[in-house]
Amino acid sequence: MMPSQGQSLATLDKIRGIGSALSIGMSVVSKRLPFATYHHADTNAGSGMNDEVSSIVGEPVYGSPVVAVRAAEAAGLQRFNGLFCEIDAGRAKTLATRHLANRADCKVLCGDNAELLPVFARSIRDYGDNPKYAVGSIMVDPNGWFRRNKNQVGVPVTELIAFCAEFPRIDVVLNLNVRTYQLMAAEPEKYNAMPPREIMAALGKAHWLVSAPKSVGGDRFVLMIGRNFPTGDHKRIGLFRADSEQGRLALLVMEGKRQGQMDL
Repeated sequence: MMPSQGQSLATLDKIRGIGSALSIGMSVVSKRLPFATYHHADTNAGSGMNDEVSSIVGEPVYGSPVVAVRAAEAAGLQRFNGLFCEIDAGRAKTLATRHLANRADCKVLCGDNAELLPVFARSIRDYGDNPKYAVGSIMVDPNGWFRRNKNQVGVPVTELIAFCAEFPRIDVVLNLNVRTYQLMAAEPEKYNAMPPREIMAALGKAHWLVSAPKSVGGDRFVLMIGRNFPTGDHKRIGLFRADSEQGRLALLVMEGKRQGQMDL
């Protein structure tokens, strides 16, 4: 079995944020494109259950795949195509047999998440959708930063950038560790990872929503959603346009800067 899935008390808040973030795009598709297939992929799926956090809070805390499926149901999506990647065989089996067993529209891929995006692209085409117009989302939650290390572990950066260029209407949902980015900002010569603004530019999304950094149990995460259609703030769920004051402050915090360093 691989190590723990990066679970902490921050996981509970993170999962709530992911559910809210996914609901935005799913609700738009359900209302405006009711007969379209919503395609969703998850690069770090896990087992479907955050066991450690569940034991702490005394109730089930489901993982991002279950959250995505439930969000799709709540949005009233008529057609859903879910593909979930998990590198650990035990967790992948649990996800497939315990949490997604009754979902014929969901598949679990056990392997390196670099293999996920070509498979996801083929599945979209198999539904008969034109890459230019296909709608959906990709969940990227690496429990750290936007980076692929020398052992080829982490975010499939190259593949994700290429996928976003080919499928411009598939949203990207990123969950990044603020503390990690602040440490890297302090020693830039030691780390090789894209800063937040470079990530936003590389993925080619014209419009971004970001959350204010939240601290729970020593961890701090920022949720970022990139898409190619205009969107306003979603203040009720704590998401703000990246070019708003709140959004720019969140990016500054990740970059290890102070409010006085905000570009005017």
